[in-house]
Amino acid sequence: MTDELLNKALRVYPDTLSLLKDGWPTPLVRLRSESREGREVWAKLEFYNPFSRSVKDRPVWNMLRKALEAGLGKPVVYEATSGNVGIALAALCNILGLKLRAFLPRSPPPVTVKLLEILGAEVVETQYESITPEFWRWVAELAEKEGALNLNQFE
Repeated sequence: MTDELLNKALRVYPDTLSLLKDGWPTPLVRLRSESREGREVWAKLEFYNPFSRSVKDRPVWNMLRKALEAGLGKPVVYEATSGNVGIALAALCNILGLKLRAFLPRSPPPVTVKLLEILGAEVVETQYESITPEFWRWVAELAEKEGALNLNQFE
């Protein structure tokens, strides 16, 4: 068996970005179906995604990759987030040597704050009650003013 086949079979990756790029597709599992028509039901196991343990890893990686390829990369990223996008972005920024300032609505879940901090993000708790256009536009304007990259997941 070649090293490439062995690595694919064992899901062994040389670094974290390879895990992100080559670790897909997300596993599927067939569920027992109660369908009278004999339909099959499959579940996609998104918690297998490596960083946020959610479906958010792929879109965050694609947004960040496209920004970097377009030459928009800056050493600091600002993003309005309430959870999984911020967690995925914090992990990716950490891997790529970027800093993340994650702007969260008021009173975020403590586990979200802790995960963001563990992954190296600076957490900014705001006075906004929730993620609104006013909130994410404020973050985008602040990023522009302070020379940071803003992916703006909401646009």
